[in-house]
Formats: sequence, C-alpha cells, structure tokens
Amino acid sequence: MSGCGGLNEGATSVWPDDYDYQLDRHYNFLWSCEKSDIDGSLNLEPSACVGDKSAQKTHKIKAGETEIYKNGSIVVSCKRFEGRLQRVSTPVSGCFYNNTVYPLGAHWSEPNIGDSQTLHRFMTCDKSESGYFEKKVAGCILQSEVVQYIMLNQTWELAENIFKKCVETELGKVDLISVEKFEDTCNLNGVTYQRGQWFDKQRGANLRCAFGKVEKASCEIGGVLVWLNHEVKLSNGCTFLCHPQTNIYSCDVALHEMKISRAVEAANN
Repeated sequence: MSGCGGLNEGATSVWPDDYDYQLDRHYNFLWSCEKSDIDGSLNLEPSACVGDKSAQKTHKIKAGETEIYKNGSIVVSCKRFEGRLQRVSTPVSGCFYNNTVYPLGAHWSEPNIGDSQTLHRFMTCDKSESGYFEKKVAGCILQSEVVQYIMLNQTWELAENIFKKCVETELGKVDLISVEKFEDTCNLNGVTYQRGQWFDKQRGANLRCAFGKVEKASCEIGGVLVWLNHEVKLSNGCTFLCHPQTNIYSCDVALHEMKISRAVEAANN
C-alpha cells in the first residue's frame, strides 16, 4: 500500500495517496499526501491553512488567500514565504469591511440582506465586552432621490401622515415597518420617560428618550464628560470605554482595593 506516514515520527498510520486533508491544529495547517517531482516519493506537505480554529467545522484557507473572522476583528492570511507556508493571524484595531478598517464609532453603508436596491443597512463599529471590535447595525438607509438615514428603532415621517420605523427583523437584516405615529415616550425598568435627556447616577451615563427608545448619549467620570465609544485612561491605571450598552473597564494592574462580591462567589460555586 502506497501512502504517507503520520505527522508524528512514531505514528504507525499510513495515509493513502488519494487522501484529501489531514488536520494538524498544532501547526495551524492542513496537510496532503504529495508526490515528489525529484524521486517520486510520497510525503505529507502543508497545502492549506486552518482558518477559524474555534469553529467546530474546519475552515480551509488556500495559499495566497485571506479570510475575516470574529465578525471582522481578526484577519487570517495564508502565505508562502521562501517556499514555506505561513499562517498569519492579525487582530484588527477596528472593523474590517470591503478592504477598509473602520475605527471605533465609525459608520458606513452595506447592502441589506436580501440584496434590496432601495434599502441598505447603516453600520457602526462597536467593541464587545470581551474586547473584540465588531460591526453592528445602526440604522436604515433609504436609497431614493434624497438619501435618508433612519437610525435603528427610530420613527420617521416619509410623507404626510405616513410613518416608518427602522427595525432589525433578523440578525443583520433591516426593514422599514409602518407605524401609526411618532413614539414620544420611553419605558425603562417600569418607568415612563418623556422625550428628552437626563443623567442616570447609578449608570454614570446621560440617557435620552428618542423615538420610543432609551439610548445612552454619553458617560460621566468624576464630573468629566466622556463621549460614546471613546476610551480614557483612569488614575488607577485602568482604561474606561463609554460603551453604548454596558461600560467597559479594562485593567492590566491588580486592583487591591477591589473584592469579589458574594453574589459572584455564589454563582461560581
């Protein structure tokens, strides 16, 4: 039986010469059984790179190709250098789309799911609690004689007494649905707020009610205003990100004055 030996020196298995790919996660490559042009011997050679290693299904990246993972935050390239295959994984300091890196808080237009010619999706670059940059739907773009931007969950009067609301019907897909009127009040934790802005001391944030939705407008740290999606360095060495949902504190130093709450201890037991 002709074929190639295993990847390990002590391997007893022999891979047939018509076998497709053998996965070697340690070296980040996919291997195939290749015939030498010099002496005709069969050898295992790296023929492709492993893409997203965290996925259950193996993603193959061919030599010379580049793939995007983690919702646009990781770029993985498969390259040949001096005859050897290399897998290069690069974190993106922003959101990657259409060969462009958009910084935190930036906006751009993308085709809507379903290839709608008149309705595009308005995207923004966000940062998750895990620290990854990720793109999110920010609203709808109505392609007409005059391009109209309607933010997510915002109601807009397109014509006299004709109101449309921008909604995300499924992950990444937007639509304009008909509503009867402007939504001028908001509900937060059982409390109804009128259209306007107020400071929430518990959250350390300036909130506003607009078009029936409560949104964070900015944050305050020690009386200093921090705009949405902006990072500032704190006196204790931590970095504070004013996040649209939950504020994020990133610390590379030990916080000796901090203790784990009993609620967290109970949840981990």
